[in-house]
Amino acid sequence: MSHRFAHNESKIIHHQAQQMFELVLAVGLYPQFLPWCVGARVMNPPAIHAQNGEFIGELMVGFAGYNEKFTSLVSFDRAQLTIHTQPLPGVTSPLKFMESHWHFVPDKINPQLSVVEFAVECGFQSGLLNRAFAQLFDHAIAKMVGAFEQRANKLYPQNNDIMQNS
Repeated sequence: MSHRFAHNESKIIHHQAQQMFELVLAVGLYPQFLPWCVGARVMNPPAIHAQNGEFIGELMVGFAGYNEKFTSLVSFDRAQLTIHTQPLPGVTSPLKFMESHWHFVPDKINPQLSVVEFAVECGFQSGLLNRAFAQLFDHAIAKMVGAFEQRANKLYPQNNDIMQNS
């Protein structure tokens, strides 16, 4: 029996769309702030200012004695402010399926605001892992999305000050 877990979210953030895009694209920095991420590396990184491209991102996740490596193909488009991840073909993983999509939309009135649209869908190879994850999925996703916003608040505090004074 195959289970897929899906989450879609759209949220107004008090940070510029470009700032949020760059924060999410910086996969190698995830262990500094993302819950359960104990390691990360980027293989074949694109040129620093490439408008679009792809790279291989590897995350090491650990919690409650469970440690696993997840490898994804990460595609990005700076002009459209989108990031898409999908499993890297041919790589063994406990995940049967995992795909995510980020879209950062600048606010037309206030450039210090943006709408972050995030969607993720995944499922594990093991029915046991699927059942265990079913209990944690919504909480885990909310905690991870919140970690990106908290990281932005730390990196771009001037945006918080502007919003509080308006």
